[in-house]
Amino acid sequence: MTKNLFVICMFLTPNVLIQSVRETNFSARKICSDLCNVEIGGRSSLHCALKCSSDPNCFFWAWDSNPGLCKLCQATDGTGGNCGSNGTPMLNAYNKVVCANGGTLDIISRSCSCPAGFAGNVCQRRIYDCSEGYQLNLPSGVYKIQPSLATSPFSVYCKNVWGGRMFIAIRLEPDLLFNRTWEEYRNGFGNVAGDYWLGLQNIYLLTNSGLNYKLYVQMKDKADFFRQQIYFSFKISDETSSYRLYFNSTEPNAGPQRVLGDSLSPALGSRFSTYDADHDGDVTENCALRHQSGWWFPSPCNLTEGNPLGRLVRPSDEVWSGNSEDIFWLNDLGNKAPYKVEMWLVRL
Repeated sequence: MTKNLFVICMFLTPNVLIQSVRETNFSARKICSDLCNVEIGGRSSLHCALKCSSDPNCFFWAWDSNPGLCKLCQATDGTGGNCGSNGTPMLNAYNKVVCANGGTLDIISRSCSCPAGFAGNVCQRRIYDCSEGYQLNLPSGVYKIQPSLATSPFSVYCKNVWGGRMFIAIRLEPDLLFNRTWEEYRNGFGNVAGDYWLGLQNIYLLTNSGLNYKLYVQMKDKADFFRQQIYFSFKISDETSSYRLYFNSTEPNAGPQRVLGDSLSPALGSRFSTYDADHDGDVTENCALRHQSGWWFPSPCNLTEGNPLGRLVRPSDEVWSGNSEDIFWLNDLGNKAPYKVEMWLVRL
């Protein structure tokens, strides 16, 4: 930060630069003078500001033009001291604000320029989701995001078009098997830069952090012609209730030729199941075993209208064989076998 300020000195007059530093990198407030226990000789308020910027222990600075002293204050929040009890004076001090996570301070625009994937007035946090990345004009790619409920960031693929698509599942190739354990479905698996499942816990954190999302389910045929269905106010519960499925309403996207159809509504309110964690409510069989995948299966199993995480078979004639282990979406693909499956979230 100090280097950047010195470079700009070449282009701005001292008075303009001092005012820019005060307005941009520091905000004024009153603090007790006995909190400022480091005094050094100084040439100007700019020099004092730069000293504080380069000192990791300095949180406030104050410039006394007579006798030319720079006071560096090490109290992190600027509160406390003995002012008011014994006559110790208050100082008009400036609170240091540093751009975090590799952000750079732009004195002219009076803002921090954040590296890709970071946000906040001083770049202090990860982006919440791909929709925020879209708003920040970030390019498509893999980003670490951190919704407000998450204690640590996790990676997701963002396609930053149409509001910022945040992919929870990508099935472009048949190589990655989706018949996985409960633990794998909870934590996520695959390659976030290719085919993957984001993870139930991550989806829970996203959809329960105070933001409202719509889920897109998209399937493509051999010629890459896509069909979509949208589920509004999509969210899931936590693991203690087996990530139960909720949404408010559904409708197709785009024109009538793009209608995928609704094969998820029969599972509304269902709990997620895998072959080793049977939560479907059907006492006669394990739906996840029957369909060789994890999903929100209704009860009984024969009410299942969609198995988007089943085997990606890609028959040459594009006709679904009727095998319950393969991907199908009965309403409204019928007996048509999809070649690609993608699911993503966008903020409402």
